[in-house]
Amino acid sequence: MKWDSLSAFMAMGGYGFYVWSAVALALLMVLGELCWLRHSQHSLHHRLRQQPNTAPDRGWHTGQ
Repeated sequence: MKWDSLSAFMAMGGYGFYVWSAVALALLMVLGELCWLRHSQHSLHHRLRQQPNTAPDRGWHTGQ
């Protein structure tokens, strides 16, 4: 397709509302997923920091 103007491009031959709303919804879903993943990762790190260290000391690490 060839569009003569920006408004013709945005109209998408009469389907612009459906096309751009689908693009906006997909972008919103991706951003929501990224926010959810970041929150989940932060929550997991916070829970792991709050847990006491229950791993047995096997003596093979040099941290002590």
